Formats: sequence, C-alpha cells, structure tokens
Amino acid sequence: MSRVFKTKQFPAAELLRMFSDTTSITAIAEAVGADFHTVYKWRHNNIHINQWYADKYAVRLGLHPSAIWDDWFALEAF
Repeated sequence: MSRVFKTKQFPAAELLRMFSDTTSITAIAEAVGADFHTVYKWRHNNIHINQWYADKYAVRLGLHPSAIWDDWFALEAF
C-alpha cells in the first residue's frame, strides 16, 4: 500500500517577512528567483505557495523551508 501526499500550501506572507518592508518587489523577485508579477501578487493578495516552490524559494535564500514556515514538516498523508 502506498501513501499519497497532498501538496501542502504555505502563505507567501511568511516568505515576505524575510525581507524588510522597504525592500522592493524587484529585489525580492531577484533574491528568490521569481517573476516581478508573482511577488507583486504575494505582497498584495492572500497568496499561498505550493511546497515545491516554497522549497525552491527558501533554498535561493540559503535557508531550509522550515526556517520560514514553522509547519513545514506537518505534511499530511492520505
């Protein structure tokens, strides 16, 4: 019997907290390797990032995703 894992979603707002309020959208986008418009949406909407992109963005900052999202290891198995 194999387990199927649901893709976890993490709030982009927690990633944005890694930057000061004065950091430009362009600088954040370059730091995490995302598009300007993507980061703009993060800043102005209640956007969530799936676990695969969350991992990518954290690693680009030199961090493990659990350093940004406290519930990183709370993946649910179904």
